[in-house]
Amino acid sequence: MKIHPKTNELLEGIEPMRKFIEENKGIEIQYFTKNKDELVDFGVKNPIVELMKIFPTLEEITVHPPLAYHEIELFLYRKKDLLIDILKQLIELSNEYNIKINMILHTGYVIQQHKLTTLDDIKEIAKLLEGTKVTILFENMFMMYEKNTCSVLELCDLINSENVKVCFDICHLYCQATAWHMPIKEFIRIYLDKEKCKKHVKHIHFSATLNDDGYIVRSTHGRCHTETEKLFEDVSMLLEYGMDSKDINWVTEVSELDYKLRPDQIKELEGLTSYRDKYKI
Repeated sequence: MKIHPKTNELLEGIEPMRKFIEENKGIEIQYFTKNKDELVDFGVKNPIVELMKIFPTLEEITVHPPLAYHEIELFLYRKKDLLIDILKQLIELSNEYNIKINMILHTGYVIQQHKLTTLDDIKEIAKLLEGTKVTILFENMFMMYEKNTCSVLELCDLINSENVKVCFDICHLYCQATAWHMPIKEFIRIYLDKEKCKKHVKHIHFSATLNDDGYIVRSTHGRCHTETEKLFEDVSMLLEYGMDSKDINWVTEVSELDYKLRPDQIKELEGLTSYRDKYKI
């Protein structure tokens, strides 16, 4: 289990989280929206360069593009060349620093829509990344577009590339179960294929979902666990469904009030570390 903190492009909170960054040698960066009306280069390079100056022993960095309107299908429809350019920048940075770099991409498409539109383009991108240390991570949805299958797992299964994998967000899992009015352990049985999780999940966004919500009241989405027992239960549930590789990154994606000191994320980091130390995973 590799436990990676999350910062933003201003690198807020890296000093309070320093021991976790140095111990696990990895981190995720959240980038901010640069233009609400057009897809533009969101400035992927500078925060990576700055992080490598501060933490020269880093082995892996994950890039999270701005949260709104950066889905893979929008890039491919409107700015495919921009996406290719960003990936080429990441390849150059990966080669320069000899590190793994991942880029998370959201999608609003279910698997059949990908089959009808994006599949050939994503295969082309996978070919571009082949032989590099750069990986695209497709993140699972949180709305009621799917029930019996996880589309990003199916997409990665069709692409079948070591450079195209899944970022699995546990908060999105809880949102889906709540939307379908199903207990989480009942929903996960029909939503996830254990063997496909084992093969394709490389990255986990880990947090708590409060009050059986996660979406209607935004403050319930992606919070820190208030009870160690519940944190342990959530980790165990994902491990049971094939996310048990020691190579998976567990990223504490926690919303909180203080992004400079990050007390809630540190609490979540400590909880995951406690689980890892207890069960030796």
